[in-house]
Amino acid sequence: MQKQQPLFASHEDVTDDHDKAGQVYARVRAVLISYRVPSSTFLNIRTIAKALNVSPTPVREALIRLANEELVLQAPAGRGYFSRVPSVDQLAAEYEAAYSIICYAIRKNARGFSLKGLRPLKEIQTDVSDFQLAANGVSPFVVFLETLYQRLVGISGNAILQAHVQHFIDRTSFIREFDLLAPQRQHQIADHMTQFIDLLEGGRTEEAIKNLEQQLKIKTSLLPELVHGVMQRSAADNKSVEALLSESPLKG
Repeated sequence: MQKQQPLFASHEDVTDDHDKAGQVYARVRAVLISYRVPSSTFLNIRTIAKALNVSPTPVREALIRLANEELVLQAPAGRGYFSRVPSVDQLAAEYEAAYSIICYAIRKNARGFSLKGLRPLKEIQTDVSDFQLAANGVSPFVVFLETLYQRLVGISGNAILQAHVQHFIDRTSFIREFDLLAPQRQHQIADHMTQFIDLLEGGRTEEAIKNLEQQLKIKTSLLPELVHGVMQRSAADNKSVEALLSESPLKG
């Protein structure tokens, strides 16, 4: 079983003077894109700084960057920053862009695709306990899917496209994790991905792409429901940004 990885870096990372602002930004961003904080939560610069053991300045700089990325909402007239609800339209656009990039990569160099070194999907599918990890950490199924996306765009040999897909992975990981909490979706996604891999490895490129198109349609149709579910969960958990930033790294 693959060990769980820390969701956030340790406090020692943040207190290092080197690139402190960038490290604060990365920590705060990791919390916000997990959408574990209820929407419209006020992001208090001073209490976040205290949780990270830094001055308010790098926190303020991080929130400005996150507002520019539309990951936080900046209130008018300098009245502060707030967590926001993920945009269904933006998420759908992220999925469509990633789909287009991966299809391009497949058509360009399908023969370059390899699953070497990646845990077999069938093995993950039959290990029910692995699916349960998604409730508390990163499940092996999520790791498999995200590594698969990286492998697929990697065959394009285009670093810019790879960066776009990595951005997609970062911005949509919370959706994959929540989606895979439902047993029926676990099996549906596993079945579709097994078929996709069989088609791709069998040289049936266009059929593999049609399989991805079908998966894209299903996912985008589910996005409103998934976003609603994520927001309900975060409201029920009612965790603060400060509490999440103060969590100790997961131990594998």
